[in-house]
Parts: sequence; C-alpha cells; structure tokens
Amino acid sequence: ANQLGVEVTGQNLANSSNAAYSRQQVTMATSTSIDTPLGMQGTGVTATSIQQVRDALLDGQVRDESSVSGYWTSNQSALENAQAQLGEFLNINGTTGSNAQGLSDQLNGLFSSFQGLATSPTSISARQNVINQAQSLASGFNNASQQLSALNGALNTSVSDNVTKANQLLTQIANLNDQITKATASAGKAYDLTDSREQALENLEGLVSIQ
Repeated sequence: ANQLGVEVTGQNLANSSNAAYSRQQVTMATSTSIDTPLGMQGTGVTATSIQQVRDALLDGQVRDESSVSGYWTSNQSALENAQAQLGEFLNINGTTGSNAQGLSDQLNGLFSSFQGLATSPTSISARQNVINQAQSLASGFNNASQQLSALNGALNTSVSDNVTKANQLLTQIANLNDQITKATASAGKAYDLTDSREQALENLEGLVSIQ
C-alpha cells in the first residue's frame, strides 16, 4: 500500500506542470485482522483504490469562465483591429495618442477649413484648403472602407478556422468518450483519458458555449 502511495505521489509530482492533469490519491483501508494466541492482531492498511481528485462543480465553472473569456477576447481583438484600421488610437484620457491621422482629425481639419473660409471668403488659399481637406477626408473614408472590408474578410476566416477547430475537438471528445466507456466497462480506470476530455471541453468552451 505504501509503495503504491509513493508511486501515485511520484506521478502527481511529475505532472505538476501539466495543466490537463488532475491529482490522484490512494484510498487506504484497515487490513483484515488475524487471530493470534494473544488476540486479534492488526495487519496494517491496504490500498483499496486510486481516486482522481476532481470536482464536477469546479470543472463546470472553469469551462464557463473559458467561454466568457473566449467571447470577450474575440470581441476585444475585433474592436482593436477596427480601431487600428480606422486610425483612431485613443489613450486613457480620450485624446489622440498616435501620429497617424484618423477620421476624426480629418473631420476636424475640414471644419477648421470651413471656419477659415468663413473668415476670409475671398481668400484663394482658404478655398484651396477646403478642397484639400475635403479630398483628404474622402480619401480617409475610402481607405477606412477598404481596411474594414479586409478586416471583415479576416474575421470571416477566423470564424471558419474556429468552426474547424470546434469540429475537431468534438470528434476528439467523442473518441475519448468511447475510449473511457470501454476502459471502465470492466471496473477499470480511465483517469488520463478523463483529464484529456476535460481539457478538450475547456478548449471547446473557449470557442463556443456548451452546456
């Protein structure tokens, strides 16, 4: 029994950095006593089973959090890409934090040029500035449209890739379920397979919400 306990402890230590591994422990029970001339004599302990230390509630909570994290990570990535494509880089104070001129800068430039023209309506340079600013804004809108179209294509590709990953994980989980069923059919244990299935479920939750 003690030797088995040492072996299980060694396996736990060897897998301490394995995120998919769940700790195992040996269940001990008192061995059957024997009758001696001096009375009943204990024979120590015996190992009755090896149990996996898992909590179904905690496993479910981890999967739920993986789903929430995956959702917000995807949203954050998409919004950051859209912000970058539009050239709008805002710092914590809400002011422009990049040397790149965004659409808001170009709009401000156009409004300023109109104000300048209103001040000097006969000025050739003021008129030309309005034209330049309007052309710059039009170019900015065209560029933003192209960039957002490219972003839309990238997001569609990402969704397609995630669907492929999700299907692969579903196939993996189905295969693991089949292996676990076969392994436990004759009172056997399938802890490594269970760990692999739980890891696959957590990965799947990062892509889609499952119940």
